[in-house]
Amino acid sequence: EALRIEYVLKQVYNKGYMRWNSSEGDVRATALVNESGEWRWLITAGNHRASAASALGYEEIPIRVNLVISRTHVKYWPHVVNGLYSEEDALKVFDNYFDGIPPNVTEDWIAKCTKSILKH
Repeated sequence: EALRIEYVLKQVYNKGYMRWNSSEGDVRATALVNESGEWRWLITAGNHRASAASALGYEEIPIRVNLVISRTHVKYWPHVVNGLYSEEDALKVFDNYFDGIPPNVTEDWIAKCTKSILKH
């Protein structure tokens, strides 16, 4: 995976951020919108390209928007409508994504990675 990221980084550095008109041509993202009208972008395809562009100082890149999810429309979200999630649980998931809070299940992994990084 590290070699793949390095390859993409070098490609963007050498050729610039390139796009083309195909299903794989752009970074794809879902827009999350809170009640205050603030937006966050959840990348659904093209994470390597977006990361490379960010590492190289790009402040913006073109994307294709898959979907816009508004927090205020929670009662219409498919898994709320079908009863898989309560509105309260669905909003917790939304807020964690919006605020960049990783799931609790990743706590041990994050601690282990942080400890390993600090050793080096």
